[in-house]
Amino acid sequence: MKKFQFNLFMMLLLSTSKVGAQDFPTDQKLTFNVNLSLPHATSNQPFKTIMKGLVNAEVSGQYTMPFGLAFGAGFRYLYFDINEFRTPYRVYGGMHSYAGFAKVGYEKFLTPRFAIDLHVKVGLSANQFFSDTLKRTGVKYIKDQSIWVEPTLGLVLAVDEFSSYRLNVGYAFQGFGFGLPKIGVYTNGGYNPADYSKITNYLLVGFGYTYYFHERKKS
Repeated sequence: MKKFQFNLFMMLLLSTSKVGAQDFPTDQKLTFNVNLSLPHATSNQPFKTIMKGLVNAEVSGQYTMPFGLAFGAGFRYLYFDINEFRTPYRVYGGMHSYAGFAKVGYEKFLTPRFAIDLHVKVGLSANQFFSDTLKRTGVKYIKDQSIWVEPTLGLVLAVDEFSSYRLNVGYAFQGFGFGLPKIGVYTNGGYNPADYSKITNYLLVGFGYTYYFHERKKS
């Protein structure tokens, strides 16, 4: 998956090699951004083993100053599915996570078509754990709120003066613990209950699209 993403990004880079420098948004200010990535849990052993990341989707707006300092805000949806083959007995369900966030960072075009984007997102997420085992006990889902912090590196490739694509790599610190009771399993399943309180972290790799709001440049 990661190799495919990198190869696709390189193809986009080569496809724009013949476009004139005047067609790129080196003076961008206000932007609209969409990001789609695949999350992979890296800590809290029960969460890392049982939960498999399926999607992380974000939309945000951003304002970038001429010297590169950037501010923004947006909304994120994240979903992890339960791997029913890693639970003590078959359990089906997952976790929805909804979050609003603010971000601050640095984004600068190093060449007419290539930029780097370094930023940190901070938000409050509302998490919902659901499963068939919870449902059988009359519980629709278990709610959890947590602070979420995510440093991210983006490699940005402009395709014209209004659009760019980017390869994003982020690492999220999600401020909640995870244990089997959150999915309706009340045996330890071989896990140390002391691990339940450890915060959940995950790696995110994916692509983004940016639209730049400005007047069309005169030829």
